[in-house]
Amino acid sequence: MADLVVVNKADGDLLPAANRMRSEYTSALKLIRKKSKLWLPKVIGASALSNEGLDEMWGLMEEFWRTMEENGEIQRVRREQSKKWLWSHINWELIRRFRTHSSVSSEVCEVEECVMAGGVPPGVAAETLLDKFFASSTHSI
Repeated sequence: MADLVVVNKADGDLLPAANRMRSEYTSALKLIRKKSKLWLPKVIGASALSNEGLDEMWGLMEEFWRTMEENGEIQRVRREQSKKWLWSHINWELIRRFRTHSSVSSEVCEVEECVMAGGVPPGVAAETLLDKFFASSTHSI
């Protein structure tokens, strides 16, 4: 979810449409669970052409950063992000090693086809391939 939504082109003939979009985004954001108790997402209009709203946008970005940093939220989010990245890397590497392992790679396509054709339940197929992978003494994780 966004912390700040900026509707650009809020000028000239597009101003009415930009104002409608601001209203729609504002309404939509009320329905979405907040990322933080410290900050409510804001919706503003801006025009890069006429430089309108840019100072407000920058001010809100600074206010967001100050609010989140003073309360330790930036650091908390970064720690959580690092943890997610850790597990993403582990998942990616395990799947890569699994798919390229000699005892599995030659059978993956055939097993996928069986699953897609309904001949084998996905859980059974997965267990079969995992058993072959873990039974092999040549893999290193």
